[in-house]
Formats: sequence, structure tokens, C-alpha cells
Amino acid sequence: MPILVPVEASALLDQGDVLENIVTMIADGAGTVANVAGPVLVMSRGCNANRDKDVTVARIIKFDLAEVAELETLTHFLDFFKGLRDGDGRPDTFYLGELASGSMERYVAKFDVLHTIRVPVEPAARQQFLEEHRRFKLDADFQRDLHQRLFRAFASLGFDDDNWWTDEDLKFLVGKGKALHQKQLATVEAAKAELPTLQMASGERKGGNKANTLVKDAEKEAERTSALLEPLLVEHGRRFPAPEAVVSAPATSRDEGQSAG
Repeated sequence: MPILVPVEASALLDQGDVLENIVTMIADGAGTVANVAGPVLVMSRGCNANRDKDVTVARIIKFDLAEVAELETLTHFLDFFKGLRDGDGRPDTFYLGELASGSMERYVAKFDVLHTIRVPVEPAARQQFLEEHRRFKLDADFQRDLHQRLFRAFASLGFDDDNWWTDEDLKFLVGKGKALHQKQLATVEAAKAELPTLQMASGERKGGNKANTLVKDAEKEAERTSALLEPLLVEHGRRFPAPEAVVSAPATSRDEGQSAG
């Protein structure tokens, strides 16, 4: 089942409905107000959404898909989109997918950008408002999931990414990370060393391209490990600072004379 499904024109306004071209406002500490028009997701409970004049909504924004360019296998792509669906690492976002058929753009509702909008109360005016602004609603399964996701977004305290490790687990991970990184750096050097051999065996251009691919792949793996290892090393250094080197005072001429005597 898709995440968003069409909604009947006669249906009452409900939690999980997507409204388009809705103006919301954000004010900074100085009172400067910015008006933004765009899609929103209705967050108010159904009983409130279908009768109240003030309705709580979450702003819907375009999601940056730059990370997709780094994926290589079908498993990586499947895991990426499943992670988006489940909010893994992104508890304040609710993935909606595309808002237009054939579009390459993807959208998420932001639980940390909530607004109150005013909806007409008079039945005819309210119905006209819905006909003008509503086109989709969440599928029933995703509407139920919205309840759990809201709870997680506001009730889960979470953990610091690097400070929560026990001392021994941190030492273990740093040791393993360093060893793996050194092994990967050695693989990079080995791939570079293969370049002349591959050029001789397969022709300079063909062999060079193959060797360069091997080098780039090896370097990419080493860079990923280095990026993961860096915050662990920082935390390790904070907990277990290296002892300061003891610097002896330089010998004076008097000291040297006493030693000679």
C-alpha cells in the first residue's frame, strides 16, 4: 500500500490529511515574522480536526536525497527507504514520499515544525476549504503509525551518540577501529602498487581505469571508517587523556661541575 492515498471530497477533515497551499508563520525572538505557503499534515485528533476552527498541522518540506548517490547495492537502497519510513535516526520526520505522480522529489512532515491554522467552521465554507486544499490522506496503516511516531518524537530522550559507551566498550571499538583503518590504508597502498602491473597487462588506459577504480573504492572505505572512528577517538581522549610528558630541567654548569667532582 502507498503511504498517501486519495481522499473522498465528502470526507470530514481528519488526522493524517494533507492540505496544500496553506500559509504558516514562523517568528524569531525579535518578532520578525516569515509567512510560508506550502503543504501541511494534519496532526489534530480526528474529533478535533473535523469540528474545531483551530487545527494543529506539521509543515511538509522537501527531503534532501543527496545521500542516495552514495548507495551502491539494492540492499543499500532498500535499507535507506525503509529507514526513512521508520524514522531511523530522524525521529522528528515522517516520510511521505512524492506528492505528485512521476515526481523525483520526496517529502517529509516535520514534527518539530508545528503550527495552528484556522479552518472555517460553517459546513459549506469548511467543505469548500477542503475541496480547495485537500488531495491526499495517510493510508490507514500509516495513520496508525503516526501515533507511535509522535510519541517517540516527543517522549523519547535518546542517547548521546558517543558519550554513552561504557569504558571497556569504547576501548574495544577504538582498538578495532584503528586496526581496521590501518588495514584499509594498507589496501589503498596495495591498490596503488597494482597500477603499473595492470597497465602493462591490460593496456595503459584500460588497466589504469581498473586500478583507479580499485584505489578509489579502497580510499572510500578508509574514509568511511575514519569518519566513524573520529568521534570515538575524541571521546576516548576525553576519558583517558594521555599522561603529560615529564620534561627535565636542563643541567646548569654548576650541576655539571658537581657531577664531575
